[in-house]
Amino acid sequence: MNNKLSTVQEIIEELSQLKHSYFNLPDDTDLKDALDILIDLQAEVQELEIRIKITLSQFKKTNSTNDNEIIKNKIKLPDLPLPTFSGKFQEFELFKSQFMNVMGTNHSLNNTQKLCYLKSTL
Repeated sequence: MNNKLSTVQEIIEELSQLKHSYFNLPDDTDLKDALDILIDLQAEVQELEIRIKITLSQFKKTNSTNDNEIIKNKIKLPDLPLPTFSGKFQEFELFKSQFMNVMGTNHSLNNTQKLCYLKSTL
């Protein structure tokens, strides 16, 4: 993306030089609509430059957020004991909510690992 941005900036510079050359031409030179086309091209390239800069900015923010999440995941917390199911139907909802709070929302475990933990608590 940075390469594209530098390419766009080079195009802007070339268009600027072209416009300067256009103004240095003799007055009797007939270049129909050349200046209008040149100005339109310059505006489009500048718009492209802005879009690339916005995309780069969003990409950098995403990477920064991901880096912060990785750092947060490295913090070691004390182990939480898994809830155990007593076998009583009346206590199942409590067990289910406790298990889901501890294991169900843990994104570092896949479904197979979660199932193994669930089986160990039954």
